[in-house]
Amino acid sequence: MKINTRLLFKFLLRRCQIDCLFDIGSCDGFESSLFRQILPGARVIAFEANPVLYKKMAANQALIDGKIEVLPYAISNQNGTAHFHVPDLDYDAKDVQNPGMGSLLVHEGLKIRETVEVPTRRIDEFLLAQCPGAQHVALWIDAESVEFQVLEGMSGIKDRVVVVHVE
Repeated sequence: MKINTRLLFKFLLRRCQIDCLFDIGSCDGFESSLFRQILPGARVIAFEANPVLYKKMAANQALIDGKIEVLPYAISNQNGTAHFHVPDLDYDAKDVQNPGMGSLLVHEGLKIRETVEVPTRRIDEFLLAQCPGAQHVALWIDAESVEFQVLEGMSGIKDRVVVVHVE
């Protein structure tokens, strides 16, 4: 039997009384908007390290109206900076394929437009500093092959994280 993990995650959000959700590697904020509908009272924070996508998200009126915080951090296992590889795509095209393929890692066959330095954050330290009252945290992770580093960076809040989806 095949289980749809996206649907299961969304079901568990309400069931687990999530008060803070992190959309890590948000791309365009689409999932964050869905999470906002499911969790109208929760804090929803979208992290997007690709500067092109971040700028689009930060100016997206639907995300602003939905009170979705958009931050330009790459979530990892350390605070600091890292090199982010921005794919060479036409981000303004309506039919752009896979705009979220940028990564801290170089992927074989992906043409890179530029490599930029981005701030990195550990999710545990970020939560404890910015959302200290959050007790039921959900993580939606789509970090283009650095998912393990994201998970390593939650060790200080593992008792608060109740739902995780890793793509």
